[in-house]
Amino acid sequence: MAALVRELSFALDPLMAEAKLRARRRRFLAGLGTLVIGLALLGSILALGSRSPHDPGSMGGPPAKASNPHDITPQNASQTVVRGRLSVDGVKWVASTYASLLGRCLEVATRVGSVDGCGSKGAFTVGIGGLQVGDAWYAVPHGLAPPAAASARLALEDGSKVRSSQTYVGNGVWFAVYPATPTARANDVSKVELLDRNGNIIRSATPPSVSAYVRSAREHMRHSR
Repeated sequence: MAALVRELSFALDPLMAEAKLRARRRRFLAGLGTLVIGLALLGSILALGSRSPHDPGSMGGPPAKASNPHDITPQNASQTVVRGRLSVDGVKWVASTYASLLGRCLEVATRVGSVDGCGSKGAFTVGIGGLQVGDAWYAVPHGLAPPAAASARLALEDGSKVRSSQTYVGNGVWFAVYPATPTARANDVSKVELLDRNGNIIRSATPPSVSAYVRSAREHMRHSR
């Protein structure tokens, strides 16, 4: 009888080990999926109500959908209006707007994907996002702009400013594209200011942190393994 018990124990040990391995794999895949979803949600547009330069904005708005327009064609091509184009480091970006049941939508697309969001009825919104293009990662802050906006001034946490050649303002939208490290707080936008033709600030906002969101998603993945 003792021999039978030992035989059953030896037979069960490999099965238990295999079950534990499968469980670890499931936890890892679940964590990886969470990170992918988290990075996709960086394209969410966080609507800020129309404010004066001295009033604090309030954030809100639904998450954006992931997309992959390889030919830089917006998701709803039959409904979209191209608002602006920008080329940074030889990478071409196109900003377009379209209407949806959730409200007005803005999409900033390149050949490998896009960041976008919907839901705001205000004349000024601020969205955060980023995309990996080849070996480089680009931060893509973006939003709707009032008609009087002629330029944008974006300050980063490290004290530097996004170059004017990396920003676009016009046709009711603004967006910027600059190379960054997704987990580096120093690369986050600390303030967005829209200026009129005379250089006066007409809108101002402080966006949330992209790096904090990415770090949180990666930490969640590590704990889920």
